[in-house]
Amino acid sequence: MQVFLYQGASHIDRIADPAGGTFDAAGDFDRLLPTGDAAYPILGRIGPHDDLDLDPATMPSLIAEIDRLLPTAHNERERRGLQRLRTLADLCSRTDNGSLIIVGD
Repeated sequence: MQVFLYQGASHIDRIADPAGGTFDAAGDFDRLLPTGDAAYPILGRIGPHDDLDLDPATMPSLIAEIDRLLPTAHNERERRGLQRLRTLADLCSRTDNGSLIIVGD
């Protein structure tokens, strides 16, 4: 699964990576998804093969869910994926006509 930030129909890339460098999508956190978990109303809706479009209004809740899920990451790859997702969510919350597009495998 990959998550991309869009502004209207345009994909936003070359985003500053929290670990350094740049990135254009978030991934590597699939195993951590609390699918169907009512405690995670946004992340819980994401299945490994689902596509989902999230608008800026959902970003504060998504960020809070990511912050709660981060301590469950078992390795650097999962942690980096969640940190990138958080960065995308933060940018989306401040982007006119922004959306996060989640593309399942």
